[in-house]
Amino acid sequence: MLDGEIMGKSFQDLMRQAQRKENVQTQDTVFNVFDILPLEDFKRGFWNAQLRKRLAILTEMQPVFDAMPNVTRVDSQIVVDLSTEEGRTKLHEYATEMVTAGFEGIMIKDMEAPYECKRNTFWMKWKPVITVDLPVIGLEEGTGRNKGRLGALVCSGIDHGKDITVNVGSGFSDTERDLFWNQKSDVVGRTVEILCDVITQNQDGSYSLRFPRFVRFRDDK
Repeated sequence: MLDGEIMGKSFQDLMRQAQRKENVQTQDTVFNVFDILPLEDFKRGFWNAQLRKRLAILTEMQPVFDAMPNVTRVDSQIVVDLSTEEGRTKLHEYATEMVTAGFEGIMIKDMEAPYECKRNTFWMKWKPVITVDLPVIGLEEGTGRNKGRLGALVCSGIDHGKDITVNVGSGFSDTERDLFWNQKSDVVGRTVEILCDVITQNQDGSYSLRFPRFVRFRDDK
């Protein structure tokens, strides 16, 4: 069983193709392999082989990957000792380099850890976040438990040199959802600080935000 991630030219395009049931366009997608385990161990959810041993197996299989179209092995990696200042510095430099190269972040893994098919502390995701300031142009009512109160702030404006429109639906307390919904006229027009992973471009050329979260109102703007 090969563990990895499919990547395409854009996150939005990839998601659209993943949801199609036929005529899926995969020419620009690549399956990036970063781990391996026996099928039976995958089915039981655990393999006791350390990560360094699994990476050695992938290295031996490199000729196989080279012969497979749209499949590659993720071989950009460094090994550091995070208990030392030198190791932490190297990690930060590497992470910065990867983000500059266009990746959204890196994975930090324990070289001596087994493979577990569940969330664990052996793997940790590191990625930068950015803040964007946009004015509120509207409010949307929530659904389910948020019926009758704020579901999302509709924000639109220019930041980072891009014209961005996005619905911000997370980061609110229950009290804020009630308060903002009952004071709509006071909310529209205020500038919101939004925490997000990255600015994304839609197929029509417009821009949005990935995983936007409400931080606060910027009444100084």
